[in-house]
Amino acid sequence: MDYGSKNNQEQFKANQTKNQQKQKRTTAKNRNETKYRQKNQKIM
Repeated sequence: MDYGSKNNQEQFKANQTKNQQKQKRTTAKNRNETKYRQKNQKIM
């Protein structure tokens, strides 16, 4: 059994999950900013 590659796989999975969560947050943030901008344009 190759412990090195197993650890790398675990690390990779953890990083992937972290990146996916970060991406979701960024997308939500961008969506909110766009909504906010559109609201402000309507007022003006």
